[in-house]
Amino acid sequence: MDLSGEVIIHLPDEVQVRRPNVAEKLFSGRAAAQVVEMIPLLYSLCAQAQRVAAQLALFGDEPDEARLRAVALEAVREHGLYLSRWQPALQEALHGIAGWGQLTESALEKKLQAVTEAVADGGDGRHRAEQVAASLPEALKNSVPQKVASLYAEDFTAAILPLMVMQAGWCQKPHVAGVRENSFYTRAARYADFTGDAVGRITARWWDLQQWLQVARGEEAPFPLWGLHAAEGWRLGWVETARGRLYHAARVEGAQVVAYRISAPTEWNFHPEGVLAQWLKSLNRVDQETALVLAQLIDPCVAVRVETL
Repeated sequence: MDLSGEVIIHLPDEVQVRRPNVAEKLFSGRAAAQVVEMIPLLYSLCAQAQRVAAQLALFGDEPDEARLRAVALEAVREHGLYLSRWQPALQEALHGIAGWGQLTESALEKKLQAVTEAVADGGDGRHRAEQVAASLPEALKNSVPQKVASLYAEDFTAAILPLMVMQAGWCQKPHVAGVRENSFYTRAARYADFTGDAVGRITARWWDLQQWLQVARGEEAPFPLWGLHAAEGWRLGWVETARGRLYHAARVEGAQVVAYRISAPTEWNFHPEGVLAQWLKSLNRVDQETALVLAQLIDPCVAVRVETL
């Protein structure tokens, strides 16, 4: 079974995510301990974050510093690789990042210091962002998405759990209280002032990378990294990732999983009425290149395909 899935854009402005919903079928009836081991293998791109969310949902286990550091390294990798396309020093500093988890403490610290220095060379990221935005399709340069509310405007955790549990298909098309965006941009904009256009979003990614570097080096982030909520026999755990907030919900009886749900940032941001769809609707003209660039600016965790209706 192909678990990776894809985002499909039907021009001019229809968006959908196709990804098999395996959590409910694959994990139900299995031992909770087995599910914790399976999840990072199935969702390898953000394996560490997936494990933390699973341990929260299945056992209520609060992540320790080492586990949060592993999550932070994933976020540094994802943001860093995206931004390194425009900064050779960052690209060099990130060399071999996939194997950083096996480095000694001193070697890892040297790597993180090199990345920190490369990021610092970019200042607050605004200048770099303006350079990047200058190469974007003309239609995107001054545009912003319309009618998009942020998941980070308030704590929706208690409201999200019953939606995940009771509404069939909600995890494939998630939204709550009108919220359609769950991304690094909405997280960054909660704690600093960033515009919603391309320049603001790329600058926000630089800011977010700096916060994750702090966590990877043992410091605190300005935002909560994880949360836990329980109700009606269910437990919901969430953890921040490079692309937004990841939710896992589980119902466990004894040591066995009775039911399981996962809600990932990509399904929020590429919802049929999510931030990508709203942004496409705001443009006068959308071609294949513009749609692809815009999708990558928001950054799904799956491949993107563009079709014309």
